[in-house]
Amino acid sequence: MPTDSPAGPKGVVDLPQEVEVLIVGAGLSGIGMAFRLGEACPDLAYAVVEARAVSGGTWDLFRYPGV
Repeated sequence: MPTDSPAGPKGVVDLPQEVEVLIVGAGLSGIGMAFRLGEACPDLAYAVVEARAVSGGTWDLFRYPGV
């Protein structure tokens, strides 16, 4: 059950009380997993949680020269 709700002031959105799948981390793998779940199981209730205020994981956290 993906939500299109924008994040609040601290990146918090209202999550459903129960989910069938909880994806921990909104890096490339977490975002990819959510995308695949949405395609394969559109009726599945899932949520992605991230400790930081932005998604992207390592690619957002670190800067790579030349990339």
